[in-house]
Amino acid sequence: MLAALSSPCAAQTQPAAAEQPTSFIYCYQGRVDDPAIIVVDKSLQRAMVFKYLGDMALQWEFPCGTGEKEGDKAQAGDQKTPEGVYFITHRYEDRKVTVFGDRALHLDYPNAIDCVDGRQGDGIYLHGTNRDLRPRSSNGCITLDNRDLARLSQMIRDQSTPVLVLDRFQLPKPADLERACQFLQRLRFSNFALEQESASHALAVKQGGCPVFDGVQDLPNRLTALDGKGHAGGVVQKVTGAALWGAGDQWIVLANLEIAGRDGKTLPVSRRLYFQGHALDSLSLVRSQWVLEDPASVKLLASWLPPSGAKTASNEPVRATVEAKAKPVRAAERPRPTPAKVEKPAKAEKEIKALLNAWLGAWEGKKLKRYMSYYAADFYSDGMNKVEWRNKKAYLNKVYKVLRVSAKDVKINVNGSTAKVKFVQYYQSDWHKDVGVKTMTLVQRKGDWRIKSEQWRAITPARRSQQRR
Repeated sequence: MLAALSSPCAAQTQPAAAEQPTSFIYCYQGRVDDPAIIVVDKSLQRAMVFKYLGDMALQWEFPCGTGEKEGDKAQAGDQKTPEGVYFITHRYEDRKVTVFGDRALHLDYPNAIDCVDGRQGDGIYLHGTNRDLRPRSSNGCITLDNRDLARLSQMIRDQSTPVLVLDRFQLPKPADLERACQFLQRLRFSNFALEQESASHALAVKQGGCPVFDGVQDLPNRLTALDGKGHAGGVVQKVTGAALWGAGDQWIVLANLEIAGRDGKTLPVSRRLYFQGHALDSLSLVRSQWVLEDPASVKLLASWLPPSGAKTASNEPVRATVEAKAKPVRAAERPRPTPAKVEKPAKAEKEIKALLNAWLGAWEGKKLKRYMSYYAADFYSDGMNKVEWRNKKAYLNKVYKVLRVSAKDVKINVNGSTAKVKFVQYYQSDWHKDVGVKTMTLVQRKGDWRIKSEQWRAITPARRSQQRR
């Protein structure tokens, strides 16, 4: 693993019993953008690339390494590789020599079903290695030779190509495939008329991260209004294709949708449905997740489905109303305005300097939890929200053995509950250093200052990478 594995749990005293092979069940219907699937067989220590061409065909096979300990991952530090169906969320490339090779592809473990099962930990990657590849040699990640991973990564589409990880894998029986296709067909033709009371709803964005604005948090719930009928408030949803993958008790449907707004524009949207259960006739929906291309797509979709009670344009005439004459209020009765409590700039600057020093100390010490505590919940910078920023920092903490960070010429400008902080940042790791200007926007929340955004600009020659900031 690339993150959160500094304190691995004690090794098990008894070896895990041999697992029975798990059938990988699938079905494809309509137009599916990506017919490829990556299958990792932990018993064989192999990563295989299959493609559906009317039938499932094996196209590539690569040796790989998985976690040192056998069995399914349950908690951070157990040195086990998780089993289930996952998707790539981010990519990191590094041409320098590190123990993680020249690239890493982040898997979305724990997925929705892992969370229901109480599985913990994070920072699971497909990554390369600059050493000789050895079986069962990682802390939980899936490792490949750099050249093999370079080839494999070209066959993976972020948030689209499933990565299926199993202890032992086998192809399904024809009867299982037939039942899977019947289930998928019913789902498509009903336009996702589902029992969703216990399910959660979420958004994912392929490029640029999810934007932060009023109403975006509730957008996934508003999208469920399209289920069943396929339309709501002048917005129409059309299912153009879908795929189903299942293994064990995890089942995922990826549907390709076209959503048309009242303005005549259409958006391509993917939707992932996470089901749990061992039989197709008794699955329960755990999560529904809409995947959009970029922040602009999110904003456009939100404009088509405004929050309940929001004002929208209307062609109806505005009716004049007559207001009752207000009773005059005597001067003595008029409430006096309460002056807004504004913190004195000197006190605020002192608090911000203390936060800056603590933030630098947590960064240098690679104390990820404490470091992230200084960021606001709605933090957004460099195309990443707070969760994505944390994943990036977790990866870099594992790459670098030593970090040195300092700030000089600090300038603070406080304006009520917001502040601008600008300083020269000196950064050095065991094999990389640079100097640049960092600008931060801070907000005061419940009496505490938090970082809402940050930007960095180099002021030295380009022995640096924006990815490391």
